[in-house]
Amino acid sequence: MLQNWLRRTTKIYKGWENFATNFKQCCGLATDLIVDYIQHISDTSPFKLSKGYGVNLMLQQLFLVLTECVAQPMEIISRLGCACIRHTVMSAGEYLTDEMWDIVCYNLRRCCRVSLCSVKQLMVCFHVESDNFYGDIGEVKVAARRDYTIQESERLRQLSHQVFLLDCQQGSNIILKSTCVEDDERSFTFLLFPPNYSSSDPDSSVLRVPFCSLVVSLLSHQILLQTLGSILLQGTKYMLPTLMSLLPAESSMPSSLNGTKKPGFLSRLSNKQLCILFKCLDESYKTACDFDARPGLKFLVQKVAQTNVAANLYKQAGVSWTIQMVTIFEMCMSSEDLSLDCIKKILLNKINLSEAPDNKNTDEGKVENESTLINGNTNEFLMLRQKFKDICETYTEHTIDKEGLPTIADRMSDQPIFFLATPADDMSESLFPSKQNESDKHQNENNIDLSSQTCYDSSDSEDLPNLKKGDSKDKIYTLATEDTINSLISEYKKRKNHHSMPSKSNEKVSRKLSSSSKPQSSDDLLPEDIVMQRRNSIMKDGEAQLQVFKQLIQSFLDLHQSLPDCHFKAYLPVFFPGVQFLVAYTTDGELRIALSEWLQRLAMCCDFYVDPRTVK
Repeated sequence: MLQNWLRRTTKIYKGWENFATNFKQCCGLATDLIVDYIQHISDTSPFKLSKGYGVNLMLQQLFLVLTECVAQPMEIISRLGCACIRHTVMSAGEYLTDEMWDIVCYNLRRCCRVSLCSVKQLMVCFHVESDNFYGDIGEVKVAARRDYTIQESERLRQLSHQVFLLDCQQGSNIILKSTCVEDDERSFTFLLFPPNYSSSDPDSSVLRVPFCSLVVSLLSHQILLQTLGSILLQGTKYMLPTLMSLLPAESSMPSSLNGTKKPGFLSRLSNKQLCILFKCLDESYKTACDFDARPGLKFLVQKVAQTNVAANLYKQAGVSWTIQMVTIFEMCMSSEDLSLDCIKKILLNKINLSEAPDNKNTDEGKVENESTLINGNTNEFLMLRQKFKDICETYTEHTIDKEGLPTIADRMSDQPIFFLATPADDMSESLFPSKQNESDKHQNENNIDLSSQTCYDSSDSEDLPNLKKGDSKDKIYTLATEDTINSLISEYKKRKNHHSMPSKSNEKVSRKLSSSSKPQSSDDLLPEDIVMQRRNSIMKDGEAQLQVFKQLIQSFLDLHQSLPDCHFKAYLPVFFPGVQFLVAYTTDGELRIALSEWLQRLAMCCDFYVDPRTVK
């Protein structure tokens, strides 16, 4: 019933404005019912719960509905799905059997993949390190549609800043509202044209990714990361700065979890289930890094989101990396033997095994090694060592590449850009079909899968109300830089001598240029000191990236130094390879101070540090 209600309302233009409240209540009550039923059976009939009579099916069907909720481009419904998933896991987690935890972990994995679908579809069109914002594979255009209210447009802009900017960048990201009401009422859709595009059948070849779907799905992914953090680390005593905003205070934890040796539900999860959750975190981190390695895509999203700096997913990368690292550290700390000799022996055995001829320099061997990393405490130390070394290497690589030079994204973000309407053709009609064409299309949409639902533009399913005949509200835009505009103006001047009056196409371009250039001169309305203050307060993309990686490294160096001397000495083989890279290449003052403190602690722990102040 809930699934049919969800799918039916999605096909109605702005249908959630009328049904969202009722659906939220119904979905919440269904979630509460299943949680209460699991708790009741656990108290009255533990045998029935262990056999999974009907309970496993109920839990599986609930997660299927909640996964579809997460996939919706509507913020209120997508966040509802994330909230119900969190409530189910955190409230009934201590009663779940091993089979139920399998269901939870597999569905969390599915939710994470669904929430990353939109950004992955965009990344396919762009090559790594490419500054081409038109797309390297095929072509990317931006379609605008006047179907938003000013409040909806402003809310989406706020969410996009929350997703694509760091907290320090959001505070300095002052965006002046457009003086054109038409600009505030537009929604944007990325049109992904394949390399061999044929205009004969655009519906089957052009992929549409609404900007709203992109923002809402990434926002939901952030909420899912919070749920993963709570499952793995709620109650941990190693509260790194990145985890402060994710996990509740220890006093707000359920009393049943405070006495456990491991935080969260780590003691209840099997090695197989941990592997599934770690794959979620790995995919989140890799997707964020892949997005940030495409300056052209970052620049395109920046202009649609109306931010002063290049869009980034550094926050997502930092959160996913920290959750996984602290979880591995917790698993290492639960080992029975934490002596230096034991850890050295473990690392030597595993490193020799990973460097065997069968696994050396092969992706297949690397994947196999990753899949078997959690077979016991003997492998967590190798994971911790490798991941810390990797992020230190990544930081030093970025430091060497960017020292003294602005990044590609920084150079592009300072470049003004305009949205130019393409020549009038049948593209608008074919990409946004009429109600009659849509009704024929909906008859074959019963078996649509989740991945396609994430990119489904519900605003296209029906005509806009109160639309006058012949009033075109759909426009497709191409991106134009200053060079493009200068070439257009020069071409116009050449032809002006041959024509006493400009043609219709020139009039259209001229009007578009004049209307698009208005927001660019908004700085003239502000005092010069305000403009300079705003420019100086903006953290550039390259600086932000280095800052995030530096904070992650510093937090783990501090965590290592917070350990007792015996444990600090035992973990030296784990952290030393990464520190070695930092000592050789880092030039950042704060990080060099942190390394100096770490080396001082090393000298004191190994008893070769002499403080001149104590020598008489």
